[in-house]
Amino acid sequence: MSIFCILLAAAATSTAKGNARIIKPKLLRELPHDASAFTEGLFIDRGRFIESTGRYGFSDLRCVSRENGTILGRVGLPRNRFGEGCAPDGDRVLQLTWKAGELRIHDRNSLTLLRIMPYPADWNLREGWGMAAGNGRLFISDGSDELRVIEAGTLRALGTIAVRDGNGPVRELNELEWVRGRILANVWRSDRVAVVTPKTGRVAAWIDLEPLRERLAPGAGVANGLAWDAEAGTLYVTGKNWDKIFEIAYDF
Repeated sequence: MSIFCILLAAAATSTAKGNARIIKPKLLRELPHDASAFTEGLFIDRGRFIESTGRYGFSDLRCVSRENGTILGRVGLPRNRFGEGCAPDGDRVLQLTWKAGELRIHDRNSLTLLRIMPYPADWNLREGWGMAAGNGRLFISDGSDELRVIEAGTLRALGTIAVRDGNGPVRELNELEWVRGRILANVWRSDRVAVVTPKTGRVAAWIDLEPLRERLAPGAGVANGLAWDAEAGTLYVTGKNWDKIFEIAYDF
């Protein structure tokens, strides 16, 4: 794929609620994505995407070629299970379910399902939405304004992060990604990504993905899907039923 290096915009302004900047990211390139995928979770693992998809009867956990979007392997969920966020945990991949209260544990290499367990009681999850891994922790969203902080490996609950923009709560936090000590969070029914400072829960900036919409096919849903390439220092973003994944650069 060609590299566009299109600067969508460079100016940063203030949000209506608080003082967080609005960042217009630089588009580096666009890659193909399965438009039938109702994307719920995304991360990069050894050069490939691991993606979790949702919807009853269509949910799966899949390994996807980063360059051409080919599905290299997939494990389907039962028709009565709705897949949600996913994240690496050592040699495992953890996958949430929406309302079933089940954590699905997969082998990181083959994606083979190893075990299904109920969410631990101390997670106190309303529902399963998004998940990310970073700094020896797992971060989980449930559609509220709070993120659960979980110890990687043991899956022990460590606390919560209340996310705020100015004095107002940021609700419907969805897909998550750990980037350079901050948590990026898609907000459901929005094309903005909150850049959250874990220690305070404050939104340090908003990444505005709305300008990417003109590059999508009709029928594209809400933005949802964040994968950080630590080697390149770039972010991949997609959404529910998007026909593309975009590689973007931004500075926060």
